[in-house]
Amino acid sequence: MFLQYYYSGQGDQVYTLKKPDSMGQQTHWAYTAQFSLDDKYSQDEITIKKCFKVLVTQQPRPVL
Repeated sequence: MFLQYYYSGQGDQVYTLKKPDSMGQQTHWAYTAQFSLDDKYSQDEITIKKCFKVLVTQQPRPVL
């Protein structure tokens, strides 16, 4: 049993343990994505971010 959710008619998230909701629609998994500490693509992602200058350290400082 995993925590599931679906959207009600008012747009609110309703949490349940059932796979289909009360209307018979498929529910969504309520847990966030899990990331491994041994991410074999992390170095590639850093290289790409350096190339396009989107690393946090490459951003200009915000004006306070």
